[in-house]
Amino acid sequence: MYVGIIAFRLGSVDPETAKSFTQLEYERARELGKEILIYLAEKLKRDFAKQFQPKDPPAAESDAEFDKTLSTVQRFVLVPKTVIGREIRLRVAFHGGAFPAARDLCKAFNLQYGFTIGSYMRVRKPEGSDMKPFQEIYASAQTVDGFLALTESKEPVDLYARLQFTEQDVRRVHAQFFGESYYDEPEYGDPNERYVAPEGKVILLFSKLPKMTTV
Repeated sequence: MYVGIIAFRLGSVDPETAKSFTQLEYERARELGKEILIYLAEKLKRDFAKQFQPKDPPAAESDAEFDKTLSTVQRFVLVPKTVIGREIRLRVAFHGGAFPAARDLCKAFNLQYGFTIGSYMRVRKPEGSDMKPFQEIYASAQTVDGFLALTESKEPVDLYARLQFTEQDVRRVHAQFFGESYYDEPEYGDPNERYVAPEGKVILLFSKLPKMTTV
């Protein structure tokens, strides 16, 4: 039997898979066909994210972490495989609410389909052109409930996320569980504009919240 007590922090991570040991234990239990019981901590509240808004963190400490994030991302966009799974600190503003992650995305990043969500966001810190392409962030398994609470925040939130990269082309990020019909619309815009599809896919995977003094 596997008994999982899930709260709001990722915990220790296996450097080879960039997954938490809790997730690895869960996946192993599924492989062995064990009975699985999952218990979620009853601490989730609508204002959960407010406890972690960046009101008065030590400025020097957080600025140093943001500088490190920018340096790591600058390396990541050049040679992503050298820093896959690296944890970085961000200050983000969520918008648009959460959405279910597409099957292709989950498969490419070895995430559990139907138990992975994403949200659109803007990176507020660190600032820089290297951060602008990051417009989505995802959460899977035991981090989902805490992540959902964060997406409700109306204010920017500090968090940690892991850089992930795959060589596979991922064309869809938003799962569509119900079919729909649509009509082709005429194309407008600059007739000389051309879209260059990306090679592979880069995502941010939510890992944990910074340690702050809560009120």
